[in-house]
Amino acid sequence: MNYKSNNNYSTNKRYNSNNRYNSKNNYHSNNPRPNNTRPNNTRHNNIVVKPSGKDIEDLLININKFSLTNNNLINSFCFMEVKPREVKHVDEVKLTKKRSDYFYPPIECKDTLFWCWVHHHYGSQEYELNKNNIYNYETNRKFEYVSSIRNNKTLLKLLKLNRTKLEEKLLDDNGIDLGLFIFICLVHKYNVVYTDNYMYYEYVDDFNTDFIMIHKRNNKYGLYIKDKITIDRLDDIKKDKWVVESIMKPLRSAGSYKVGEIKNICKLLDISTMKTEKKSFTKNELYEKIKQLIM
Repeated sequence: MNYKSNNNYSTNKRYNSNNRYNSKNNYHSNNPRPNNTRPNNTRHNNIVVKPSGKDIEDLLININKFSLTNNNLINSFCFMEVKPREVKHVDEVKLTKKRSDYFYPPIECKDTLFWCWVHHHYGSQEYELNKNNIYNYETNRKFEYVSSIRNNKTLLKLLKLNRTKLEEKLLDDNGIDLGLFIFICLVHKYNVVYTDNYMYYEYVDDFNTDFIMIHKRNNKYGLYIKDKITIDRLDDIKKDKWVVESIMKPLRSAGSYKVGEIKNICKLLDISTMKTEKKSFTKNELYEKIKQLIM
């Protein structure tokens, strides 16, 4: 009885084993594996390709193209032929600095007429020594001339100058005027010459030998410093200028001039005298033109 039981057990075991095998096969039959999926039990052999001698030679040639060899380095640079630069032979030019005929005070010196006087009478070093304290220097210097104004009444009368107005001009922030300048020059025995684009004025005393000449340009005054001033030199300067008798009042009243004199002044001042091609301006009209130009 026990024997039968064992046989039944073995039979059942084989049956169950076969059933599991059949079930597994049935599953794979109904669910096929995709084409790109390799079964685990599939074995691939590695394929080894042996290159030929020509392949190795081609490979080395291609590698050599990118290697840092001397030939490759030389071929990678672009060499240009540099032509020698032409040297032009230029004649030597000697530059010479021409000394200015006039000294114009620096921009820091607002009272240019006064500094022309300082430069001529005290020397050019006065500005360099006092350029950091110009205002105090001007004030102290001008104060020295108060006594000169009060002690030279005859000269004031000769020049038709007012003492009080001259003293006020010493303290004027706009600087001294030509009347005060001429007075100071004459006190110190200088002959005075004034010029601008149109006018010429001189005060020459036979007892004075030294000259001081100033020129007005763009509302600033300059001091003539080039050569010694002589009478011949003055004659050459004033021949093309309107010579006036008074620098403070260069234009007299209209009635004191003749028509020819007015027209001559207009010519010197480059003022046209013709109103039309055939008709000229009247004397009074020309006088007003002169007045507008110089005032």
